[in-house]
Amino acid sequence: MGVFPGLSTGASSLRNAAQTIQVVGNNIANANTPGFKRSRATTSEAFYATLEGTLDMQGENQVGNGAGQIIVQKMITQGTAKPTEEPLDSAIEGSGFFILSDPIDPTGVKKSYTRDGSFRLDSTRTLIHVGTERKVQAFGVDATGVVDTTVIGDMVLGAGTSIGKPTSNILIKGVLDAKSPILGTAGSFSSAAVRDSFVVTDTGAGANNILQFESGASGLLSANLIADGGLTSGAPVSGAALATAVKTAIETQNTANGISDTYDVTYEQSSDKFTIKSKSGNPNTLTLRHGNAASTASGLLGFLAVDSTPISGGGSEISDVGVAFNVVTLVNDTLTATIDGAPVTARWRPETTRERSWHLRLKSRLHPNPTFLPE
Repeated sequence: MGVFPGLSTGASSLRNAAQTIQVVGNNIANANTPGFKRSRATTSEAFYATLEGTLDMQGENQVGNGAGQIIVQKMITQGTAKPTEEPLDSAIEGSGFFILSDPIDPTGVKKSYTRDGSFRLDSTRTLIHVGTERKVQAFGVDATGVVDTTVIGDMVLGAGTSIGKPTSNILIKGVLDAKSPILGTAGSFSSAAVRDSFVVTDTGAGANNILQFESGASGLLSANLIADGGLTSGAPVSGAALATAVKTAIETQNTANGISDTYDVTYEQSSDKFTIKSKSGNPNTLTLRHGNAASTASGLLGFLAVDSTPISGGGSEISDVGVAFNVVTLVNDTLTATIDGAPVTARWRPETTRERSWHLRLKSRLHPNPTFLPE
């Protein structure tokens, strides 16, 4: 048979290994190239050569002739979108390609396609592809704003007239900047929601009267600010009165379960926060279960939905956020204001069923250019 077939088999392996390294190297070299799609190298075994048949005719002596030539496959999969500093750069999520013109085709019939969304404007304000300087193609839009899917052409920005509609609804979420100057005519407002006034209800979507907690190993207990704390459903109370109701409700449930621990609960108006303190000498720890969905009074007191660490005697927990007053749906959720002499009415709307009562803090008067900051 000679040695040449054996040398050819080894050579095919070396050739394929070199081409595989070239494909991998190209993938690495273009790791940061916009729109680049990696490739993979695949091959298959070459035909086997039969040397001789066996005596029992149950098989044949065969020898391999190495590997077939490398086949390079382009992997057209979704890449990772990364922000750039260019306002015209775009990316496609899912299937699809950007369409580019062919500069050497005067008829405009030939097109090329790319996933690279690196675009800029030329001197005629035509959108072009940065890498090839070919013009980006798109369907046309007529004077009424209807897209014509039968015509495709260059994208020229600034040549048309905006057909946008006026804004009809605006949702503002934030806190007004108290450091900003008051502009225009001083405004006024009237509302059922006033500072240092809290409303506790035990029925309907705005129910916010239950505080879940544990005293030592008592298991989950429910302090009812109305049944245990002495409040009246729907009646506004001050922060100090609400603090007293929290203390009474927790201690009432402790007594009902044979626990003698007592607490100090206070409301600080300057910070709009509540403090729940376990008195020194209490033998049990207090754990407030704010993360329990049934603990509807936690948000009313300014505690986020995170359970407290066990509070031992002398320890305390303070509200996570300040609360000046709470808004309950259909109870005190309407704000009537006068801005530069014009009356404005706003209704506070909860966004999730978990947040049944909302806390609103007025930082300053409205002015034409407010700065909105997170609470």
